Amino acid sequence: MIASLLRDERGSLLPLILGYVALLTAALTVAVSIGQVATANALLNNMAEEIALASASSVDRGTYFSSGGLTIDVESARAVAMSAVSGEHSHLLNGISVDAVLATGSQVEIKLRAKTQLLTGQWRSLSAHARAEVRVNPVG
Repeated sequence: MIASLLRDERGSLLPLILGYVALLTAALTVAVSIGQVATANALLNNMAEEIALASASSVDRGTYFSSGGLTIDVESARAVAMSAVSGEHSHLLNGISVDAVLATGSQVEIKLRAKTQLLTGQWRSLSAHARAEVRVNPVG
């Protein structure tokens, strides 16, 4: 009886098919997670660039009108960045925060941090930074 069961080939493909389905599921989960992280990272980078460009308009008007020099007001730039981050809602990014607002003369640099949740339930930290500069084109 046992010998006849061992020679019976019915159902022998089932473990192989189940193994392939498990492998395919794992591969798809990894592929989707990689795509999600790449998309979330691109979104955070775009957000940092937008905030840097908006913050670059925070020129210290007193310095500009008194000496003609372009200097970015750090506090105004920080307020622009915080306002932009607080109004941003994304299903891919969670806990978006402004890490730093650095202003040197006519340049401003913005550093952002956020997290994204993968299909496996794990969280992945992301960071982005962007730089913008104010320039005046002389007329004439």
